[in-house]
Amino acid sequence: MNRSECGGMCLAFLCGAAAGAVTALLLAPRSGARTRRMLKRQAGHVQDYLEDVREDLQERVHDVKDAAEDAVRQFERRVRPN
Repeated sequence: MNRSECGGMCLAFLCGAAAGAVTALLLAPRSGARTRRMLKRQAGHVQDYLEDVREDLQERVHDVKDAAEDAVRQFERRVRPN
């Protein structure tokens, strides 16, 4: 998954979560306390998802950094042989 796909997925997820929250607020016959609890749960799910995305991106950045360092080392070996 490339950067634009991941960003698009995050945006789609957040838009869907927001739309679901608004729909729930407008249509659900719940008390204010129940609605707040529900929103807290949904916010927790969004937070967990974003944490997973952050961790995945960190791993990918680390992998790209390692690959770039390896490529530079190989290039330097070819340019400056011992």
